[in-house]
Amino acid sequence: MVRLWRQPPFRNALLVRGFVVWLVLRFGAGLSGGAVLHPLAQVALLAVVAGLVLADARRRNEDAFLANLGVSRWAIATTGALAPLPIEILALGWRSP
Repeated sequence: MVRLWRQPPFRNALLVRGFVVWLVLRFGAGLSGGAVLHPLAQVALLAVVAGLVLADARRRNEDAFLANLGVSRWAIATTGALAPLPIEILALGWRSP
């Protein structure tokens, strides 16, 4: 994970992609009536974001390039889910009882 954070162009691209994917999925959840998600649904949403960011990196062959630099796929997926994580944590506090 540290090696990926030393590569600012790739790190920033993954963070932005993760945030954009999360924004689209959250907007879709809001349109379908699920504006306030259950905590397990929030975890599942972050897992989907991580998976989609990894799939996009594989589509662009970035995972192979980063693997040559010593960056694992797990680090790519985790980095993609880090941007929306604080917002989802804050959303837990906004849930109405």
